[in-house]
Amino acid sequence: MAKLCEGVIAAMVTLFKEDYSVDEEGIKEQVDFLIEGSVDGILVLGSLGEFMNLAWREEREKVAEIAVKHADKRIPIYVGTMHTSTDEVIYLTKHAQNIGADAVAIVPAYFFPLSDDAVYNHYSVVAEEVDIPIILYNFPACTGTNINPQVVGRLARDYDNIIGIKETIDSVMHMRKCLELTRALDFKVITGNEDHALSILTMGGHGFVSGTANFAPEYTVGIYKSFKEGNLKEAVKTYWDLMKIRQLWNMNVPGPVLIKFVMAEMGRNMKPVTRRPLIPLSEKQKQKAREIIRKVSLGVAR
Repeated sequence: MAKLCEGVIAAMVTLFKEDYSVDEEGIKEQVDFLIEGSVDGILVLGSLGEFMNLAWREEREKVAEIAVKHADKRIPIYVGTMHTSTDEVIYLTKHAQNIGADAVAIVPAYFFPLSDDAVYNHYSVVAEEVDIPIILYNFPACTGTNINPQVVGRLARDYDNIIGIKETIDSVMHMRKCLELTRALDFKVITGNEDHALSILTMGGHGFVSGTANFAPEYTVGIYKSFKEGNLKEAVKTYWDLMKIRQLWNMNVPGPVLIKFVMAEMGRNMKPVTRRPLIPLSEKQKQKAREIIRKVSLGVAR
């Protein structure tokens, strides 16, 4: 099995039926699709997995259980165990551990602004309650808290089961500082921003989390594979091919809505259903998305 917190980790969307119920078969098919696409891991119940739109606690537990059971140790499964309450994060993280997940990803508790000490406390109390590997998930645009690299270094030194950080942030300097402060440790730094897929690797980082992998894993997998094989020219070429697809993100549409629409347009056996407050693309947005899909020949063998 792939090493934890390395390579290309797919940020899997949670699929729903037309009545908005969890699509168990759809989730299983998506797990298989990603494994066949040669990703190195799957993150369920992350931001793209609409964890915030799933019923507490039943549905979040159900989705995690479906993914872990169906993957059957063919690939590492990372479970997002985010919540506004640290105690609820502990509950979810224990559940992930008990069902056999390989690791969890946790953002700082959101809603209230948190001091560095509060962020450290949030993660430390969880780490002390569980044995499962923990990945810090830094997403300040959504949580309102940017994890201080000094806090990252302190947590990495103090807890062996805090094994890495996912940096969904546009600051190369922040990623560089996290790498600098943890280089002597067995600690991984990956990016959650595909724009930085190459830059994180050239700095000595360990990989990236990919939303595009939900429908075109060959691009992000290709970047990582070429880079690790020492073929920088091919890695750069594939990176710029990926950036053409990333034009979709310039539409300013929430990721789950956009990704599910593209999946459906590519003929996947699923419904592009998201839960409120997310709403479907407008007809104008659909037209724009279809233009980009045609332009980059998505679904056509490269």
